[in-house]
Amino acid sequence: MSTTNTQRELIDYLWEWAESKGYWAKLLVQKISTSQSSLSQTEKENVFNYYIQEIGFELKPPLPILEILKPSFIPIAKEVSLTKLSEIKGVNRLAEDQEMVFSPNITVVYGNNGVGKTGYSRVLKAQGYSFDNNINILSNVHNKETSQSAKIDFISDGNSSSINWQGTNLQSDLNTVSVFNSDCVNISLSNTRELLVTPKGFYLFSLIKNELVALNSMHAQQLSRYPITLEWKAQLKEGTQQKKYLDSLTHDSDKKKFEEISIFTQENLADLKEKEDSLKNLNKKALEANLKTNNFILVELANIIASVKHTQSNLVKTDWNKIIVYNEDLKKLAKETQSGIAGIAEIYGLSKFDTEQFSDFLKSADEYIKLLSKENYPNNPEDTCVYCKQSFSDEAARKLVDNYSKILNDTKQAEIVKINKLKEEIIQYVSLIKEQIEFHHPVFGISESYNIIQPQEIIDFNRKVKLFKSHIINNTVDAKLDFDINYVLLIDLLEKKQTEFSESKAKTTKALTNLESAEAKLKKEINELNDRHILSLKKSEVVQCISNLLAIKTLNDNKNQFNTLSLSAKTTQARDELVAQDFQDKFLAELIGFRKQHLGVNISFFSQQGNSKIRQNVASHDINMVLSEGEQKTIALCEFLTELQLDATIAPVVFDDPVSSLDHNIMQDVAKRLVDLSKERQVVIFTHNVIFYNSFFGLEKHALYKDKVEFKFYRVSTNGSNTGILSDGIPINKLKTYTTKLNVICNNGTNGREENEVAAEGYAYIRSGLELLVSNNIFLEIVGRYRNNIMMTKFPTVKGDMIEKHKAEIDSMFGRASGFIRAHSHPEEHHSPPTMDDLKSDYERFKEIQKDF
Repeated sequence: MSTTNTQRELIDYLWEWAESKGYWAKLLVQKISTSQSSLSQTEKENVFNYYIQEIGFELKPPLPILEILKPSFIPIAKEVSLTKLSEIKGVNRLAEDQEMVFSPNITVVYGNNGVGKTGYSRVLKAQGYSFDNNINILSNVHNKETSQSAKIDFISDGNSSSINWQGTNLQSDLNTVSVFNSDCVNISLSNTRELLVTPKGFYLFSLIKNELVALNSMHAQQLSRYPITLEWKAQLKEGTQQKKYLDSLTHDSDKKKFEEISIFTQENLADLKEKEDSLKNLNKKALEANLKTNNFILVELANIIASVKHTQSNLVKTDWNKIIVYNEDLKKLAKETQSGIAGIAEIYGLSKFDTEQFSDFLKSADEYIKLLSKENYPNNPEDTCVYCKQSFSDEAARKLVDNYSKILNDTKQAEIVKINKLKEEIIQYVSLIKEQIEFHHPVFGISESYNIIQPQEIIDFNRKVKLFKSHIINNTVDAKLDFDINYVLLIDLLEKKQTEFSESKAKTTKALTNLESAEAKLKKEINELNDRHILSLKKSEVVQCISNLLAIKTLNDNKNQFNTLSLSAKTTQARDELVAQDFQDKFLAELIGFRKQHLGVNISFFSQQGNSKIRQNVASHDINMVLSEGEQKTIALCEFLTELQLDATIAPVVFDDPVSSLDHNIMQDVAKRLVDLSKERQVVIFTHNVIFYNSFFGLEKHALYKDKVEFKFYRVSTNGSNTGILSDGIPINKLKTYTTKLNVICNNGTNGREENEVAAEGYAYIRSGLELLVSNNIFLEIVGRYRNNIMMTKFPTVKGDMIEKHKAEIDSMFGRASGFIRAHSHPEEHHSPPTMDDLKSDYERFKEIQKDF
């Protein structure tokens, strides 16, 4: 980024800041102002070491203190200009064989939208700087991606040079090229932004800010050189003097206290052994063993009581009695069912009655009888046998069929199934009952053979549970067997034991409590002696830790030395005194030049981390909330031009469509301002606005600029597949030029080209010829192209009658030509492709009209 020219040097402000900081800051300012670039790592370390020494650290060997005088300061400035842009590849759809040679003063590039102007400006912006810092450039998105490249020739301080741009910003003097485009407006007018140009000398503030950031990082690294973690501290016991001392360790901890608590003598060693032996002799283990046994017993009693209660809920006398009743019912039903088919078979002498086939046969017949829907079947006189179709002449046959139907529709079998299901439900949950309950702890004592005693109540309980459970599961329940399990008696026995052991546990716990107070006292004394011993072995580490804590405190007390706030304050002071008023005056001059001083735009400055920032508004409101789009564009342009005036480096300025949204009066003012600017530095303009473009032709002939400013004009067009095709931009002002071209086309024909293409080219010449015919022949150049004045003396010689005669035909021919010419976009209209006959016919009429004028 470039530097600016102010009335005073800034070194005084930097020196005042350095004197408030100390020797290290003076050294930093001296090095930065001398090199005007970032410090090397070695230089950074040198400045930091002086800082360390200055705040009280002892360096070996100590650094010498040399006298540092306020340095002189000569800012770096260059003069840069573009000479040529060529060999472009992979940039949008730009043709690859184009060359743009720049005027040393002003180059104006004109073309319609979408013909490639911005592609050229993007290449220049990628190497320079702008409010709009987006430098992402695409290749032709409709083709395979191509690597981007271009050659940019330039002159720097009188020396010719060039760079081969490869799609990314390369460090070179071209980085001083500034670019203004439409996207710059919103960024430029944002409520707060950085200055685009760094004022002269102010880049030193940015360099020093960056060094302060680096020094602050080194400061953080320096802290890590002083470890304060004592890994072995975890061995110390909570509550000891030694642990408390280390937990509250600081840079000024009492060293006398440390000596007292870290002495460990032979007497201390003997005392430690004696206390450890006393602790071992305490009868705590027996009590703890008793307490542990009680806990086990209570857990087992709780489990056994729960198991008995579970059995009480699932193996009950009511279920036993239910099964007895169910069995009686089943016997009765079974007896009644057996007299069905078998009884009938015996009476009537049937065989094979117990087969599956016979049963299926009877069921099918019964369904058929139901299907017939005959009432009182088979007792009606006309009924016949459904099985054999014979008449019921034999009364015995009629009774046989009648009995079949009754048996098949009997419900006794369903009742049997229901009762068996109820029995099965009881059997299922009884089968899950635990049969054997056994004590594994001496709840009822230990026998002479050292076995756990199982009380007779439990033995009897297990036997009865097993017995009744077996009968139920095996379907051998006997009504004569009395269900006599006494759950209440057993549970009462077990709960009494539970109460007994709970009371025993409480007594043991109380006994241990008194024992623990004595044990705690011994343990505390032992812990103190052990920690004293540990500390006696780690004295040097603790002393070093205290020293490190002091170093850390010293560093932390001085960490704000590298804070950029004080530097920002100095930046603000310097800017307010040296830049702000100058900026305001120049900005006002630009507003007056564009007749926009009435808009009431307020400009103010502030600093942030050493960077100069600008704030603008209208009556405390954001500019984009108050001003029109055209006014915003003008204000942004004024700010940009103001900052350029502050720039001491003379570098090219690129404007890409700077007058969109501006009215024609402002366009003329902008054109004149940019031509004036080109006297000071090179200007390159890209525009699609023909009024703005034509303004430069008039200015080129103006007495103020003729022979003083070198103008260069380009037209940009497209051939359909590629854009950015450059041609001479100076307009043709002689009608004969176009009639000559038309004569060649009409006489030579298509010459192998497409007829429509050749005819369209001819119509382009007719259209341009009509423009010159009207301005030069019909109106006798009264209103000259690119000229502001009107030649009223020629007005009486205008042939008004001829105008009236031909104006309709001229208008019709011009509209037709506009629809045919190449690169002329009329999406709302539809024209048939032109033919050579059309062209020749219109050209003949053109010549006839020309003769009348």
